Amino acid sequence: MAEGSNGFGPEPWLDKHVDFGRDFLAGESAGANIAQYVAVKAGVNGLEDLKITGLFTVHPFFGDEVESNMYKYLCPTSSGSSDDAKLVPNLLKLGCDKSDATKVPHLKLRC
Repeated sequence: MAEGSNGFGPEPWLDKHVDFGRDFLAGESAGANIAQYVAVKAGVNGLEDLKITGLFTVHPFFGDEVESNMYKYLCPTSSGSSDDAKLVPNLLKLGCDKSDATKVPHLKLRC
């Protein structure tokens, strides 16, 4: 996205039809964690010519005080608990104006 935000990216259709000043990140489950991580990185580092307006996450996996053996298995260098920055949402550093996290039982997203 950032590559084409100046209007001269590799995808002509995006250059013509997308307003890179109003991007919205969304994800479900692991995708929700990725979207949240990108929003925090954007807030910390900033993005030139790209404005993230909002973040919508469905069933994100954030850690707590109890360590997660599954997460420790997937990320062996992690403690699997709340001292891992990827498992704790840092809402103060989000690079967007709006955020919504939702947990909905039996929700199936379809594109």
